[in-house]
Amino acid sequence: MLIRRHYLLVLCITAAVLLAAALPVNASSVSYTDPNAWAAATTGTTEITFAGIAPPGSFTNEGSSAGLVIDGVDFVGQLTATTNMLNVLDQNYASPYFDWGVPATLESPIYNLPANPSFLPYIQVNLPTGTTAFSALLGTVSPNGLTYQITLSDGEIFTTSTSARPALTFFGITADSPVTWADFTIVDPGTFSGGYGVLTDFQFGTANDTGGGGGGGGGGGSGDAPEACTMIMIGSGLVALRTFRKHLPMLT
Repeated sequence: MLIRRHYLLVLCITAAVLLAAALPVNASSVSYTDPNAWAAATTGTTEITFAGIAPPGSFTNEGSSAGLVIDGVDFVGQLTATTNMLNVLDQNYASPYFDWGVPATLESPIYNLPANPSFLPYIQVNLPTGTTAFSALLGTVSPNGLTYQITLSDGEIFTTSTSARPALTFFGITADSPVTWADFTIVDPGTFSGGYGVLTDFQFGTANDTGGGGGGGGGGGSGDAPEACTMIMIGSGLVALRTFRKHLPMLT
């Protein structure tokens, strides 16, 4: 009877290990290029279009360390490590140069870069407490079609390419823990002079509990591949069960 109870205890422990291993562990953020998929994975979102900030056919200068605060989101343009630059452009400013088919865009600091620059300008978006989802429409000017790197406050990095004007590129994120800020940086391997990034239709809110995380940039949903620690837990449970079975007498 004692042996039978010992054997059953081993089975219960092993089952518990396998169950714990099946639960998500440190799931990462998920990137989206499909706005409908992102919308389906979020709730309680707020949209910022930047409309009505700049006068018709003109722009406003928001280039300060305080940035531009709208609905609790702070947009800061970092030109260098110590200087700021950021503008809101009306759709008809220098038309059709900055006409992306939306009422207004947020213009990044200018990219006047030598080869192999030591600092890349970026837009930092500081998010309200508890934000676990955000998205934006992105583009680049002079030239079009460059790639953005999006860096999250937890250190995760995503990339997404953009299209030629007037097409804007959708990029979204859902996360399993709050994101406090995200940096939007144009990535270019060589000399880049007189270029800008544009950002608009910024949305933020809460991610639905989808039970998993993918990552890496450009995905349309979550990836549920087990992480290394999960595989170790599963393997340890199976080895323990095999060892105990080998050293216990057969039960009838």
